[in-house]
Order: sequence, then C-alpha cells, then structure tokens
Amino acid sequence: MAVFPSRISASGLTCFLECPMQFKLRYLDKVKIQMWNIFMWFWTALHRAFAQNYTQKIISGVDLSIAEVEQKFCESLKQELEKVWDMRSYELMKLQGGEIINQYMREISPKINPLSVEQEFMIELKSVWVTIHWYIDLVTSDWFIIDHKSAWSTTYQKRTQKYVDNLMQLTMYALAYRKMYNKEETGVRIDVLKRLKGSVGIATIESKRTAQDVMVLAQLVGNVKKIVESDLRYPNLNHCPSCPYKDICNKMCQF
Repeated sequence: MAVFPSRISASGLTCFLECPMQFKLRYLDKVKIQMWNIFMWFWTALHRAFAQNYTQKIISGVDLSIAEVEQKFCESLKQELEKVWDMRSYELMKLQGGEIINQYMREISPKINPLSVEQEFMIELKSVWVTIHWYIDLVTSDWFIIDHKSAWSTTYQKRTQKYVDNLMQLTMYALAYRKMYNKEETGVRIDVLKRLKGSVGIATIESKRTAQDVMVLAQLVGNVKKIVESDLRYPNLNHCPSCPYKDICNKMCQF
C-alpha cells in the first residue's frame, strides 16, 4: 500500500487532480527533475521584490521606492540566471520587470497595508490525519488574502473570474487563515502580473470562500488520500504534452 504524504500543499493536490501518475512520480517516488525555466526565475524575482517591500512596510508603514524594488528584482533575477548559466535574456527581462514594478508600485502597493507576508501555515486535518502546509503570500490589515500569479502569452487568458472562484489554493489559504486567526477573511484575490508580447500589465480579481467550500476541500484531501493508498494510479493523457515527467512516464507505461 502506498503511503500518503503526511503533509500536502495546494500544489500537491492540484498535481494529483491533473495527473495521478505525475503525483506518484513527484511526491511518492521523489523523482527529481528540472521543472524550472528562465520565465519562472523572472516571476520568482518579482515575487521576492514585492515580498521585501511588504515585509519592511509592516514596520515602516510606507513602501520602498520604485528604484529600491527594481534593485531587489534585478539582484534576484541575475543571481538565479547565473545559476543556470543563461544570461541571454537578462536585459529584456530586466526591462519588462521594471515596467511591471513601476505599474504595481504606483497602482497596487499604495492601497495595501500588510499584516503578514509569506506566512507559513501547518493545519492538521484530524479527520484524515493529514497536515496541509504552505505559505500565504500576503494578508492585509483589512483581512484580505492575496496571492500573486504570473501570466504570459499562453496563460493570461486562463486568469479569469471563474479561475479565481475555483482556485483550490485560495480555498486552502482561507481554511488556514480561519484556523490561525479564528475569524473569516474579508475575501481572497489574486494580483495577476502579465508579461505579454510587447506589453506588460496587472489585473486584480477578487473572490469569496464559503464554509461549504472549505469543508469540501477537507473532504477532497481525505478522498485523495484513500485513492493514493489504494495504489490506484493512471496517467492523464491530456496533460502529457506539458508534463516534465512525460519521458519517464512513457517508459513506465509503455505507451
């Protein structure tokens, strides 16, 4: 019988729902594979720059200057690109990152009073003996849960109201928030950072989570655990073209 991980994140649950075989390889068999690319380093650098701004803003009450946030972004981006020996796109990414930061720091950040940044949570679901574990990007003083999402030419059209209303990650954050603060959040939202061909942009999409949404999530974790422990696994062929485990899976399944 397969052993279900004692801790699970929204990414882990999403992975299982997209493809149980990928979940097995990634979370049970611990098969290591390079899943990062230069675009992911770009978004990671932006995320770190905004997190630094909000972390100090909790104490100071004011934002860093645009130049200071850009400097943090450039330092992080350069550091990560140097790790993979790929600096060819640095100047273009630096320019586009600067445009996103400029817009974000003028339009979004001044309206946010942060309560916590990158807050770790470990919430035990005693009914199924599983702990959900991850980090909440941002909680504001008016009790909004905010997550930053990236988008580029092939993904930005998916960042819709329906996508946010059904985003399991935000439901998990709402569950964690209610356990930690013993109150219901005002709402959940994503700030979409868009890097498109020839342009950049930012979109803010809000949503709500009900007690029913949170209860369904807890039930889902329990059901996924039962399926995994029954050793039932299969590949989702529709997911194969974009799966980093495709070659390994093909050899195992012989198709």
